[in-house]
Amino acid sequence: MRKAKSDAPSSSATAAFDMLPILCGAVLVTQVLSARVLNGLEIRATQWETLTQRLAQWNAWLACAESHADNRTRCHLSALTKLLGAVLAQHREGDDAAVDDWKALQPFLQAADGYLQMFPARRRKASTRYPTVPAGSQHPHP
Repeated sequence: MRKAKSDAPSSSATAAFDMLPILCGAVLVTQVLSARVLNGLEIRATQWETLTQRLAQWNAWLACAESHADNRTRCHLSALTKLLGAVLAQHREGDDAAVDDWKALQPFLQAADGYLQMFPARRRKASTRYPTVPAGSQHPHP
């Protein structure tokens, strides 16, 4: 019987540069903010500031040539980054995203989280801290 091929990227493609912990962080931040809004709570000023900082880091990672080694993870991170960037832009204009906007974000969040679940926890949660952009990359650390 033939083994089913996994959708997960091979370890050789991601050995030197693993974006899974970065995507995991993006999913966690999105889950926390979504839960607050969907439960009728406001997002605190410190949480908006954290989102601003994380978006800058995620965009820096996406700009790195190394991020192209794992296209599927990169696509999930890119989608979440764009959606959260739009929510943040709305907030900066004084018009916080409505519950419906956060509900519309949920399928993207669930897809990214489902993708992460294909990997062992030790790999997707390799670091709870956000590392700096890899040395020699074309984009400086934000």
